[in-house]
Amino acid sequence: MAAVTPARAGDRKLHLREVLEWMVEDGVVDAGSANKLLQDARAALKQTRHPILTIGEARLRMAKAPHTPLTPPVITEWLAGKLRMPFYHIDPLKIDLNAVTQVMSSDYAQKRGILPVEVSGREVTIAVSEPFMTSWESDLAGMLRLNIKRVLSNPADIERYQGEFFNLAKSMKRAEAAGVQTSGLTNFEQLVELGKAGRQLDANDHHIVHLVDWL
Repeated sequence: MAAVTPARAGDRKLHLREVLEWMVEDGVVDAGSANKLLQDARAALKQTRHPILTIGEARLRMAKAPHTPLTPPVITEWLAGKLRMPFYHIDPLKIDLNAVTQVMSSDYAQKRGILPVEVSGREVTIAVSEPFMTSWESDLAGMLRLNIKRVLSNPADIERYQGEFFNLAKSMKRAEAAGVQTSGLTNFEQLVELGKAGRQLDANDHHIVHLVDWL
């Protein structure tokens, strides 16, 4: 499989046509299906949507055995390999909520379409869905004084968790301000355990109630 060299002349978004051309090149989809999908996307004015989501909605199957359904996660993992980027599946139960939400603000993440997912030593892992949008990387590395590791993730997951991670972190901070004991609750898995424990939550714990209800 030939790797694609990322563009060097400034930021740009992925285009549906180029992703479909790469998929045909790799035998992931046949040329007929790719052309039909491109025509349908033009007719439906969906070319501005992320290519991974547009292709995923078409419910295609991989052209070669084992003919795996081309869901957004499957497409993302294939594309990561094509671009020689690490693929990252965002598992909210394994995210250190406190650590990742301190890396940047919610506004910063949403404006750039990125999401911090891991902080380890001198490195922060940032999930992206636009591999050729990189101008933010050097600025963020300078501000944080950390090494940036970019990984490719499902754009639907990034969009979903951009809101949920930061909103839940705010709820935890408000709960602490209200006197609720939240020390040790650093990730979603621990919050799940809180809910499973059946702890009696009174009116003063409404921010934790919000967290448990969400889970």
